[in-house]
Amino acid sequence: MRLRNKVLSILGPTILCLIVVLYVTSRIILLGGFARLEEREVRRNVGHALSTLSDRLSSLGNLVEDWALWDDTCRFIEDKNLAYIESNLGDLTFSNLGLSVMLYMDASGETVFGKGFDLSRNEAIPVPEGLREQVDRLATHGRAGKGVATSPSESVSGILLLPEGPMLVAASPILTSEGKGPVRGTLIMGRYLDSAVVRQLTESVHLPVSIERLGSPEAGPDLKRELASGLDPDSVHVRVLGTDLVEGSQVLEDLTGNPCLLLKVQVPRDIYNRGRASVLYFLAWLMAAGGVFGIVTIASLEKMVLSRLSVLSKGVNAIGATGDLSARVPATGHDEISDLSQEINRMLGALQTYQDQLRASEERYRHLSVTDSLTGLRNRTHFEEEMRRLEGQSHAPIGIILCDVDGLKLVNDTFGHDAGDQLLLAASRVFREALPGEGTVARIGGDEFAMLLPDTDRTATESVCRRLRDAIELYNAAHAELPLSASMGFAARNDDDASKSMASLFKEADDMMYREKLHRSRTTRSVIVQTLMKAIEARDFVTEGRLDRLENLVARVAKAIGLSEDNVADLRMLAKFHNIGKVGVPDRILAKPGSLTPEETEEMRLHCKIGLRIAQSVSDLVPISDWILKHHEWWNGQGYPLGLRGEEIPLECRILSIVDAYDAMTSDRPYRRALTHEQAVRELERCAGTQFDPSLVDRIVQILEADGSNPPGASSDPGPTPHDS
Repeated sequence: MRLRNKVLSILGPTILCLIVVLYVTSRIILLGGFARLEEREVRRNVGHALSTLSDRLSSLGNLVEDWALWDDTCRFIEDKNLAYIESNLGDLTFSNLGLSVMLYMDASGETVFGKGFDLSRNEAIPVPEGLREQVDRLATHGRAGKGVATSPSESVSGILLLPEGPMLVAASPILTSEGKGPVRGTLIMGRYLDSAVVRQLTESVHLPVSIERLGSPEAGPDLKRELASGLDPDSVHVRVLGTDLVEGSQVLEDLTGNPCLLLKVQVPRDIYNRGRASVLYFLAWLMAAGGVFGIVTIASLEKMVLSRLSVLSKGVNAIGATGDLSARVPATGHDEISDLSQEINRMLGALQTYQDQLRASEERYRHLSVTDSLTGLRNRTHFEEEMRRLEGQSHAPIGIILCDVDGLKLVNDTFGHDAGDQLLLAASRVFREALPGEGTVARIGGDEFAMLLPDTDRTATESVCRRLRDAIELYNAAHAELPLSASMGFAARNDDDASKSMASLFKEADDMMYREKLHRSRTTRSVIVQTLMKAIEARDFVTEGRLDRLENLVARVAKAIGLSEDNVADLRMLAKFHNIGKVGVPDRILAKPGSLTPEETEEMRLHCKIGLRIAQSVSDLVPISDWILKHHEWWNGQGYPLGLRGEEIPLECRILSIVDAYDAMTSDRPYRRALTHEQAVRELERCAGTQFDPSLVDRIVQILEADGSNPPGASSDPGPTPHDS
């Protein structure tokens, strides 16, 4: 199908669907919006009616307080004088105040005076019996057992649903004009919620208002169902009565808080009907606009797009048919189609350039595929390719050297992988600088390096190994903080044994390297451990003098309590290496002068587990590795990292914690002077049973005093860091 026909087949249905979607959406949105606006208007009018009714109730409450807080009313309750009745409680008073009933109750609850009044006929009537039955809810002021009112703030007002009809009532304690007690009784005023009140509400809202009993049929089945299902009686219920009328209703509660009446306001649906008319007008406009839009769009597409795309397509097809990349398509105008033509022309001109760049990229990626990303040396892939290439040169001598960096895992576990990477980089530099220019150096594993030496016999290969070892010694002389150690193995193929395969040479060199590694492993790890101890001394303010003193002190204690010579030796080693894990703690924590944060404390406490890993990797320290892990456990179980308590803690750890604390307290620190022997002993005794084994504290104190141990006092040794515990 041609593009022109596709456009027509798509544009027509699209415009039609768009009109339908816009109409449906606008109807939903606009009519929904008008419905919500209508509902808000209904709620506002209901709220207005409620506010007017509340104002009437408030006015009644203010009126009853004005009469109740009056000295004449107080005297009337006490002496029941007729002059008060004649001058204040006549028919004219009821008519002027709009009251249907007034009741005067004394403090005992007896009726002093009561009068009803029919406002429609302006004549006195008896007090409604329904009000008398509910008078106890109102006349509680000053009665024994029902509270004693002392201020008009205890006035009450609300609606009472009487058999005679709903009534607005208000009651207030009778006090003096100054509002002082004691309370003489209660004054109750009421006004029937009759048609006159409803008429006033209608005039205030300017809409039809009605008030009905909640149980009446007019309440509506929807509202009854909602109230039965737990609808909030304080909410406004909106009900559509037809196309021209909507009704809002609100439940009114009586004095006890129970729903009793239903206030209704009927509102014309002017807003909603205007919205419906607007939607119809909008539909007509959409249809007219859609037709005009379709015609204009088709004509514009034909002139500005379709005809020009046809010309552009013919030009591209011509270039494709001839293969002439120097040809160009026409690029007229200043729009997207002309931009497309220019881009096609630029693409044609750049194709050759892109081809050149592609070849360069392939070469670069090939280089990366055979290069180790860390050291920049050749990787295992290149090394194996080179071995396969040299395999065919069976007549030429060739040498292979394999090197394995010793102790890399230990360095990674203690100093971190960054330090391990630096050690690998140092090894790569040493190997590359020591190797003849014609050789190949490759990193073939995590800590393994391999060298291929073409045209090199066994004697020359062995000479290269010696040169590599000399280069390592020179490097270590300049970098004593983290020495480099490598196990080496080599093999070579001379002219007289040219039948040896490259795989057999590699295995021979690997076996030699493995034998040397077994021979050197213990020495290498010992060197690394000594390096770690030097690092701790430099970072953690520990000097050789303090370690020697601590070793001697624990040895004296161990011998005095009867430990074997083997245990004494292990304890001396524990005193020296118990904090070896601190080499893995950052300097910012070890050297921090103030208190550690909770996060820093957790990081500091990791040194026990780091020390365990280090000790387990060195055969000499394996016997004390478990003690290194547990040397910060407390007798009461509040230590770390395992939370051991009591005799679950090894005896050696309990001894070290006491002796180490004593030595630390009796040594000068950068932040305090040394404590005396007596002060340190008192501190040990204070912590016995919590941090320290109480029985050991007593024995060690006796041993120290029996031996005449003198605290080291202030010295150049700063002792452990502030965060040693």
